[in-house]
Amino acid sequence: MLASLIVTIVFSRRLDADIYGDYQNFWIQYFVLSAVACMGTHVFLLTYSPAYLKRLLQQLPKRVYWLLAGWIVISAFVLGWLQQANIGFAIAAAILIVYCVGTIVEAFLMAGKRFQLLSMVNVVFSFAFLWMHWVFLDGIQSLASLFSQVLLLAALRLIVYIVAAFLFSKKIETETSDELIHWKTVRSLWLHMGLFDILQILFRWADKFFISLLLVASVSAIYFNGSNEIPFLPLILGAVGSAGLIQLATVSGDNKLNEVIQLQHISGRILSAIVFPLFFFLLFFSGELFGVVFKHKYDLSVPVFLVTVLAIPVRAYNFTTVLQHYHKGRIINIGAVLDISLACLLMYPLYLCFQLPGVALAFVITTYLQAAFYLYHSGRVLQVSWLQLLPLRNWVIKAIVFFSLFIVLHYVLVRFLSEQMVLTCGCIALATTGLAALLLELKSYRAQNG
Repeated sequence: MLASLIVTIVFSRRLDADIYGDYQNFWIQYFVLSAVACMGTHVFLLTYSPAYLKRLLQQLPKRVYWLLAGWIVISAFVLGWLQQANIGFAIAAAILIVYCVGTIVEAFLMAGKRFQLLSMVNVVFSFAFLWMHWVFLDGIQSLASLFSQVLLLAALRLIVYIVAAFLFSKKIETETSDELIHWKTVRSLWLHMGLFDILQILFRWADKFFISLLLVASVSAIYFNGSNEIPFLPLILGAVGSAGLIQLATVSGDNKLNEVIQLQHISGRILSAIVFPLFFFLLFFSGELFGVVFKHKYDLSVPVFLVTVLAIPVRAYNFTTVLQHYHKGRIINIGAVLDISLACLLMYPLYLCFQLPGVALAFVITTYLQAAFYLYHSGRVLQVSWLQLLPLRNWVIKAIVFFSLFIVLHYVLVRFLSEQMVLTCGCIALATTGLAALLLELKSYRAQNG
């Protein structure tokens, strides 16, 4: 993620918008099609212990392997066809195949907790990835040449993964259990997780994907920079969500309902200490952010960005934690399907009304509708009002405080300081207030719970 962020910033500043747009269009189309190609296999593999997984893979019918391989190849052909005028059919198709197989083998190694190896390999990969892109900036290479090198690098990583996976699998003691593998349950889980993974990726990338297909590369570059996710925020939210699920797994007894509600309040308060100051900082300092980071080359991205950040407050709460804990995967998937379907329906009419910001607005609207859908069903599962699940009083106080702080701070700073200093002071204020709010929440939690 860090390597990709560095490339995005440097390429935006140094490259022509058309070339940069062609570069990002490849990755946009790759992310969507790779999710379709993998069918959630990499997520599915993490569900089982290494011993059970080895027995499962040994008994899995060979036709399943051939079907998965064929599906990956078909997806690769689609990417190759889309990219034949950009980086070439063969290179694009090969990258998708190598990356997808690497992702699946990597998941197998993760299931075996080979984290030291994975960390070392990916650190080396990231540095090599950055070096290749730095050399590309000399202007000697074409995009096809750059991606040929990326393909070679990914292939080398895959070879290391395959060797490591082979050696690790030999060390795993195969389960001798007489318990039959329930293939119907396994297939259901695989399809369920595959669908959810695809829907998640589609929601994050569908707008960029369609724009990469329908509009010129320079316009796609403008939209991508304006609508790109806030770096590392999904990691933080995912960590809190996972921690919440782990905590819920330990909750039992007659007081379980109150403890579940309290846990949802705590996670919402902690997340809001990070999300709320970030939201108001981005809302008021967006002009300076794009001016300094992208040297005013992508000022047209600012309106798209301002619309995109409107969805950030929703990230102050993990709306699927309760549903996941109570195994309501069907409801989660229904919400995801409705979300992406409605967003796709709204994209074109809102584009006609508001141009590029309208496309981003479609996904902001459906994000709030999806949150309401999940919250309503969480309340039904717990048989309480959905209002009881939200720390509304805490959120209102935070919203008023952070809104007032950042709007006044921005108003004062722009009157006396340069653009770079305004952004620097804003970043310091963001870090200071976010950390202070987080520490206050942790102190309050400790006072209440010891």
